[in-house]
Amino acid sequence: MHFDNGWQGFSYEWNSAQDEAVLIDEAKVIDAGDFQHTIPSRSQCFECHTNSAGVSLGLEARQQHIQSLSLGANFLDFLSQTYLQAAIDKTQVEPLASLADTTASLEHRARSYLHSNCSSCHRPGETGSLMDLRFSTPLASTGICNVDSSSVNNAKRIAPGDADNSVLLQRMLSTHTDRMPPLASLKVDETATAVIRNWIDNLQRCES
Repeated sequence: MHFDNGWQGFSYEWNSAQDEAVLIDEAKVIDAGDFQHTIPSRSQCFECHTNSAGVSLGLEARQQHIQSLSLGANFLDFLSQTYLQAAIDKTQVEPLASLADTTASLEHRARSYLHSNCSSCHRPGETGSLMDLRFSTPLASTGICNVDSSSVNNAKRIAPGDADNSVLLQRMLSTHTDRMPPLASLKVDETATAVIRNWIDNLQRCES
């Protein structure tokens, strides 16, 4: 929530009947079916909701630049015509691609995923971030492609053509303390890691 003095994060836990939620202060891990779900503490909210990314991490125009089957229209056009005072010119918006969109290139899908899931922390302005995973940043300027890892000896953040020796993918595959993202990622996203793996294995150069 946004107050006069800035943003504050709040976490709630639903009861077993799913008809009431209770505000909690400390982080908690609960069983949720076949996996464990992490409820972050108030301070942990800001591990991802960073100032440099705008804190709220709301949906972006790039994510809404899609053809809606239910509306029969581009969702940006629908928003512009129905809700927004100032229309969005979709010709000026480069859309992101979903992992499942096989009409898009591997790079487009991989970079879209990294933008949506990683770039709130891995971008300029964030303390300790040596990478810029925003979709708009050319691959050669991201600080990941064929760049030595600062944490794993003799490894690259991304080794073109060699996903198994690329630290970025290994962080996504890990379920230990070195995993990425570091919070609430106790289960590997098999679809995402498959796309990232295929992208890296087919990557021949860092200029794009």
